[in-house]
Amino acid sequence: MILYRYAVVLIILIIQVSVMSLAWCNPIYSSNGIGMIIPDDAGRSTGMGGAGIASGDEMNMMRDNPALLASFNNHLYSIGANYNRNTAFTGGKESPTNAKTSLDMFKIIVPIYQGIVIGWGLSPFSQAESVIEYHNEQYTDKMTSTGGLNVSTFGLAGSIKEFVRLGISLNYNFGMIQNEWSRKFSNVDEFDESTTYIKRKYKGYNATAGIIVNVLKNTSVGVGYTGETDMDMSVMIRPGNFSNPEQRYDSRMILLPELWRLGIASTFKKRFAVSMDYSLGKWKEAAITAKEEKMYQDTYSFGAGVRFAPREGYETSYYRNIPISAGFKIRNLYYKSYPKIETIFEKAITLGAEFPFKENMASLIISFELGMRGEKSKNGWDETYMGLDFLLIGSIK
Repeated sequence: MILYRYAVVLIILIIQVSVMSLAWCNPIYSSNGIGMIIPDDAGRSTGMGGAGIASGDEMNMMRDNPALLASFNNHLYSIGANYNRNTAFTGGKESPTNAKTSLDMFKIIVPIYQGIVIGWGLSPFSQAESVIEYHNEQYTDKMTSTGGLNVSTFGLAGSIKEFVRLGISLNYNFGMIQNEWSRKFSNVDEFDESTTYIKRKYKGYNATAGIIVNVLKNTSVGVGYTGETDMDMSVMIRPGNFSNPEQRYDSRMILLPELWRLGIASTFKKRFAVSMDYSLGKWKEAAITAKEEKMYQDTYSFGAGVRFAPREGYETSYYRNIPISAGFKIRNLYYKSYPKIETIFEKAITLGAEFPFKENMASLIISFELGMRGEKSKNGWDETYMGLDFLLIGSIK
């Protein structure tokens, strides 16, 4: 009970820090397109290299396979937060370091009747927060990007004799990305600082279907497919300052591509688990403008990890019975680097630990990720990043 209270206090503090934080923190890359795509790996999967699309273990909160909902037998809620810190090398003398804490997800799961389960969740899809400055003798240009896309998901799943789990979900993608462009003149009194605000507002629906099949006694295979999203994008401009009226500049459709994800999960003697995932995103099909056709590319990712659960016993301490996990992942990003137009790769190692509470009230999953994004010789820059993820999964009594 005491540990549970500490965990709740920890999550509340993280939420307060995320609301109060005003620091620019996301990577340089997040200024491109719709920003940095946030991997869907909530739950145990985070510490296992992001793998878990086939792992129905009642601790998996991923949305890319709604069939995972069928593995839950209890009413649950989950809330998560993430701390991310990155250091960039851009070829200059300085190595900018940024950090931010933000909410990761919120989800509710409700079993309704004989293995049929529904769930609703809200989580970020992309983040576009960055600051870019350009200096010369006469003026300084600064572009600040904030916001991103979110996804609200309502899913329904069921089981067929516990060998096959099926699920489907309806997803609503929405959000806004704001760019603030400002120019400040140096030693020129007759010119005032100018600022222009550009807002891009998005909304659109798509659907996800998934399946998990137990091919062997302790081995399952999972597949998830998310269809294309036709999104309405409206562009609003506010020149000068916030006292000026906002004007509609453009309105058009953009495309979020289809995503395929498949994986395999195995458990040995109920203590040792292995998961592997592979995903493919058709981002080339989402390119509309000539620049996007040049810069967009299909994405591929692979993640794998292991989890070890020590044998429970009254004679051993609580901390020696904590399940631990480790993994690695590699992926390429959908938007190429600039001015060196090359594919950007991201590589990372992950660790995780689970802290169960008494009477099955809740569990706190803490995951750590250390990775590298980009390469100096190919992309002209690179970023080292570190992430710390907290996810609280609790029972609804």
